[in-house]
Amino acid sequence: MNKIQLLAMLFTCLLLAAFRWPTVLENPNANIAPSFEFRDERPALQLESKSESLMITNCAYGSMRVGAKDIQPDPSLLVAEQLAAKLNSALSGRKVVLKNLTLHVNNSIGMRAFVSGMYSGLIPSLMNDQTKIGCSADDLRGGYVASEIPVDPTKKVPVIIVLDIMVDQTFFHARCLKSYPNVFPSFPANKRSKPDIQQAWNSAVSETLSCAVDMLGQQLVKAFPDPSAQVHNKEAAQPSGPPQEAVPNTGEPAKKLEL
Repeated sequence: MNKIQLLAMLFTCLLLAAFRWPTVLENPNANIAPSFEFRDERPALQLESKSESLMITNCAYGSMRVGAKDIQPDPSLLVAEQLAAKLNSALSGRKVVLKNLTLHVNNSIGMRAFVSGMYSGLIPSLMNDQTKIGCSADDLRGGYVASEIPVDPTKKVPVIIVLDIMVDQTFFHARCLKSYPNVFPSFPANKRSKPDIQQAWNSAVSETLSCAVDMLGQQLVKAFPDPSAQVHNKEAAQPSGPPQEAVPNTGEPAKKLEL
């Protein structure tokens, strides 16, 4: 075993040991009671942190999933509270079911560059199409397309959140990608990360989650118009006083009143 192979093995071991990425999210809407029924039906897999694949020939290589067990407060709670803050009246009495909530950092570009720098020939040729980084442009494994990061995609890392809910048997899907300057492997931050990296990571995830909820909100507003807003708009459209009798226009100049 040569030094390059040993380094590659050590690098893989470090990745395996680092599958804990403690994340603390901002919670500006704490203690807002939802007016709707909220149920969490995420698959158990989404609760665990894990690399989607350590095989460089796999399309999901380099994509790291941060599970809900590493996130405080629980992101499902934040989704319910953010929906309540934005759409409590429109969703009142409805049943909202959380189907999927995934958080990924896709470091495929950085990791493939690291490996291809050590090897030549077969391994680089087996790497998947880099115009699509991952298995799909929109999936539950952290895939994306290069055009989603228009400026210097090789120098940035995407944080990707997919959020799927059912509202009264109607499915709604949202996906938000935000990119951040990164020197692999700063993101996702782990328990040994410096405080400034940890804070930057927490803020990035909070921002991306809020983005995904906002996208859902735009769809929900169209599907379930706020009844209180409709009543308010109807009242605003009505005249405030009794209608005035129209004065016919005869084309003659108005007569002056004589005192």
